[in-house]
Amino acid sequence: MFLQFLADLMKRPPMPARVREQLGGRQVFVKELARELADRVDWREISHFEARRIIELVCEIKTRHLDRGERVIIPGWGTYHLKRLRGGRQRMPNGDVIQNRDRDRPSFTPAEKLVEALDRETLR
Repeated sequence: MFLQFLADLMKRPPMPARVREQLGGRQVFVKELARELADRVDWREISHFEARRIIELVCEIKTRHLDRGERVIIPGWGTYHLKRLRGGRQRMPNGDVIQNRDRDRPSFTPAEKLVEALDRETLR
């Protein structure tokens, strides 16, 4: 269920530039992360393809653990966890009432180190 959602999300076409501007800030995609990872690794040369695959594997492993209901803690970065959203009744425009089911939503809590690093960057 959650894995399929992430798979569908990765297949989406990139956002138009005007939409990105409205959201504020620049977005960095896996392709760019992989290029930077491949360029910065000193211990062994890896291709951009291998770097991208490493990033995708980390995301898959993290997703699998979240799907099991486990927390994923990355020291210095933050914690990924699931939040339970309670279902409820919703009235449709035509007057019908539908019952929404309970569902889990992925959530992220940044580590204190990350928050402090970002605060320092914005002060410069």
